[in-house]
Amino acid sequence: MARVAVIGGGIIGSSIAYELSKKTDYKVVLVDAGNANTVSQKSFAWINAWATEPQVYHDFRRDACSLWKSFVEELGGNEIFAYKKKALKWADDDRSAKFLQDSVVRLQEHGHDICEISAKDLYEMEPKLQPESVQFAALASDEMVVDSGRVASRCLEIAQEKGVSLVLGKVSEISRNASGGYAIITSEGITNCDLLVLAAGTGTPMLASKLGIDVPMVDSPGILARASPPESVLQSTGMVQWYSSLPGKGVVSYHLKHDANGGLVFGEGDGLFVNGEDTDAFVERQHAQWAECSNYLKGLDIKVDPLWFRPVPLDGLPIVGFSPEADNVYLAVTHSGITLAPLIAKLAAQEVKSQANSEPNLDPFRIERFHSGFPSLRTNL
Repeated sequence: MARVAVIGGGIIGSSIAYELSKKTDYKVVLVDAGNANTVSQKSFAWINAWATEPQVYHDFRRDACSLWKSFVEELGGNEIFAYKKKALKWADDDRSAKFLQDSVVRLQEHGHDICEISAKDLYEMEPKLQPESVQFAALASDEMVVDSGRVASRCLEIAQEKGVSLVLGKVSEISRNASGGYAIITSEGITNCDLLVLAAGTGTPMLASKLGIDVPMVDSPGILARASPPESVLQSTGMVQWYSSLPGKGVVSYHLKHDANGGLVFGEGDGLFVNGEDTDAFVERQHAQWAECSNYLKGLDIKVDPLWFRPVPLDGLPIVGFSPEADNVYLAVTHSGITLAPLIAKLAAQEVKSQANSEPNLDPFRIERFHSGFPSLRTNL
């Protein structure tokens, strides 16, 4: 029986291990499984197809979004994972209103279930939010949020029940073994495999380099903040986004949702951290913005998460598939891993089974595109 090792306990690695556990012709081990919750929990976990360029990537994201409802049900149900649909959005000045309105039109042209709503509609949907200025508002019914750490952990629980072995230690070395496969060295010892899946997020380039594979990625720091409100704030929607213009920064979006325990999660602009800004300034801005919007958000003790880095390939698009530079090494690293996890996991498991880059939907996202002569489909994140 062939031995497959998946390195990476985040949402991509755990969901691939989960899909592989359904296939009985492999002995599967997931390495670095101890990070299942801590890694993916750092994401705001907004499931969306907001990026419309390039078209092939937009279509891929939409296909992934369409799988989330059945994926969550398969894992145990909506309540466990704080899975909730609908994103409420508004803009408070002319510049941000133009940006949001143009975005809504763009998404509608691509067939999204998003529409303009009135300020009155906004207040009725979320009565505990009372923004003073609403120049434009919209409701995206096909966007959703989830507790991604819980999803990753549940994937591993089910995979383990189906026979997947877990190695909690971090990887310190990878090398070829005597049988032509790979030896993975962790604090728990040596794990040997015939086929290796690298799904270690920001750690993927370092691990791949040990095998002579160059995985081009960029630094993309992000930050989230959290608070424990005395009662639930959002009533009808999974998340809200408040767009506003800031001097020197352009249009900024402030994100808010509840986690699975009822706590509040605050993010900003796709979770991007403003370079050169300290965490105190970030927290102060969150306090100031949301206190203007709701009495329920005044005086909260907002605590910031540690700074983290998102796994973003050089052109912003996923890297998925077998590497041409090393035998039987499969790469799976991407930004928006929460959105894409159900689809990448399903297709990656099929390709691992066939031991070939056999899924046409993944062809635009092969690592060969970074090689000379392969065009890039670069996206704007």
